[in-house]
Amino acid sequence: MKFLRNLAVASAALFGATGLTAKGKEEIKDLRTHSLQVPYGFHPMYWDIGGDAVIDTQKKIRLTPDYPDRQGYAWSTQFLPDDTWKVEFEFRIHGKGSYLYGDGMAFFVAQERTTPGPVFGNRDYFKGFGLFFDTYANAKHTYNFPHIMGMQGDGKTPYMANSDGDPNSVGGCSPMYRGTAEPVKASVVYLKGKYLQVRYQLHGEKWEDCFTVNNATLPEKLYLGFTAHTGEISDNHDLISVKTQTMDASTAANLQHQDNTPLLSKQNAWAALGWWFKLVLVGAVCGVAFMGYRAYTAKQNERF
Repeated sequence: MKFLRNLAVASAALFGATGLTAKGKEEIKDLRTHSLQVPYGFHPMYWDIGGDAVIDTQKKIRLTPDYPDRQGYAWSTQFLPDDTWKVEFEFRIHGKGSYLYGDGMAFFVAQERTTPGPVFGNRDYFKGFGLFFDTYANAKHTYNFPHIMGMQGDGKTPYMANSDGDPNSVGGCSPMYRGTAEPVKASVVYLKGKYLQVRYQLHGEKWEDCFTVNNATLPEKLYLGFTAHTGEISDNHDLISVKTQTMDASTAANLQHQDNTPLLSKQNAWAALGWWFKLVLVGAVCGVAFMGYRAYTAKQNERF
């Protein structure tokens, strides 16, 4: 009986380590309603694709081709969670221009959707948050282009295109994300009332911080969107994948202080392993335990 009690304790510990507890399962959740992966299909579920955007079902969603005066979009049809979310997306901006190209693309979480306009293909006076991947400078700046800039829209303040949005910028950085051979990754993590953090990854290397907005609070009932725009000069603006997740507040808080935006905190890394591996591991332990128990009972019987 002592052996069986020890086996029960060991099994419980193993289940806890592998993240099979209800708590481990609840820490993070994929949102299929706000994700895009190949193959997309011609009409991706939960998304509206429009404007000049074209879907290559096995490779990309081209928001704009490398032609002047084009704009396209991909917008979710469902609201994001109000409190906590993480969006990680892949994109590529490239074209035939070696000196003049533009204008750029944007990530939005906004109350309005599918309305084309001058803000990288989206309407002006938006309410929510916009992250702009701006490849053409309309004015002189102390930073380089291409540039990434964030703006929190209140529905009343316009985007100042002549100054590339500087008066309303909440943060920015200038990585060389245009013309890369591989897709570029970016992530936006939001924890209501705590922070909104933007990071990026070039050439498959480590994640880099772009900026963090502390004490960030966004409006509720926000759609997720990606837009792009070309003017007199142009580029291909390709959206390749989107992965959106929601999580508990403690997991979201941990993400702010980690270098590579892992999906789970390090102490919960076991929870990210596949269920099949976990079941095989548990089965193997139980099998070894059963064989040990048989040997134990046989030895006990020999004594009598």
